[in-house]
Amino acid sequence: HGNRLEKHNSTNIIFLRIQHNRMSSNVEFRPLETRDLELVLCWRSHPRIYKWARNQTQPLDWNEHINWFETLPPLSFYYMMEWGGRRVGLVGIDADNQISIYVGDESALGNKIATDGLNWICEKYAGRTPLRAEIHVENDPSKNLFKKVGFEFVSGGRNWEMYEYSV
Repeated sequence: HGNRLEKHNSTNIIFLRIQHNRMSSNVEFRPLETRDLELVLCWRSHPRIYKWARNQTQPLDWNEHINWFETLPPLSFYYMMEWGGRRVGLVGIDADNQISIYVGDESALGNKIATDGLNWICEKYAGRTPLRAEIHVENDPSKNLFKKVGFEFVSGGRNWEMYEYSV
């Protein structure tokens, strides 16, 4: 039950290995680092990912991406999700308590990684509730994921719906 910190001396990286009854896929989480940015740019520039993004309508360029990372406001935290020794996705919370998550590695889809990532971030930042997610009205997989973890629909517009999670 609880989190167990492991320090890997060879790389001096701390992984959070989650052992919890709500977690089933052995996902590991660590803060997003500069060395991850090229891979994350590839994911964020893939139409499967950015077609659901609120403020993105095309692939990003490198400078936009670096600027996003270097100017993250205080209280914004993003974590690499690792599974089977591979970087497979990203989960984060911004300064407005908006949660974002995606599995960028298509070969990892269907393994409950997003469910575990969303459960993990909700538990980690439970003290900041209500947590929010703005989801495109046509993104049924995302709406189902957030509802499964405990988010509830609170409002909707023509293209976007707001969901909230409270403890």
